[in-house]
Amino acid sequence: MAGLESARSLADAGEFEQAAEICQAYLRRSGASAEAYYLLGLLHDARRDPQAMDCYRKTLYLEPDHAEALWQLAILVEKNGNLAEAQVLRHRARRAPRNL
Repeated sequence: MAGLESARSLADAGEFEQAAEICQAYLRRSGASAEAYYLLGLLHDARRDPQAMDCYRKTLYLEPDHAEALWQLAILVEKNGNLAEAQVLRHRARRAPRNL
């Protein structure tokens, strides 16, 4: 996950494009990764890119109890008007072992 640490540092410095490129390269090189998809979701989210939802969903496919992704996705689906799905996601997040 060394590549992801570099991507996190770049993201923290506001270098979203470079961080996203590192995440995508990591996924191509290493295959599916919940943490890589989650970080990529955060990067898309910071730019208000709708691809964020897809990344959070991929995170949850790989790690269904990823509390952070559940919370982030709940916010986005609620903003899109799907209150019922947001409620289900929040309920799952509260029960998740990685709860915030």
